[in-house]
Amino acid sequence: MDTIQLTDSLDAAQLTASYRQYETYKRQYPDAILLFQVGQFFEAFHADAVALAKICGIAITSRNKAGETVPLSGIPADRLDHYLQVLVRAGKRVAVCEKFMPKHTTGVNWAARKV
Repeated sequence: MDTIQLTDSLDAAQLTASYRQYETYKRQYPDAILLFQVGQFFEAFHADAVALAKICGIAITSRNKAGETVPLSGIPADRLDHYLQVLVRAGKRVAVCEKFMPKHTTGVNWAARKV
């Protein structure tokens, strides 16, 4: 897998709370494709997004994260099992980061997540 490309050069205050969570988990699982739940989708960023798109035959796009263009691809949450099978059959390790408590119940401006 490609070297992980995180936004170390950016001021963390410029990033959304959920993207900071993503980066925290990606550092914990650097050799896995991290699928990060955002609403009804699981999203991947950077090299993970490129790999996910190529292996699964899905579109790749990008997002602006504090002035940096970041590759993004995503899969619908209701198709997670299918895409996990595709990724594992392709020999990839996958970490799935799910929301387990919506942000309105945590008392803070982010959703609680766990891998």
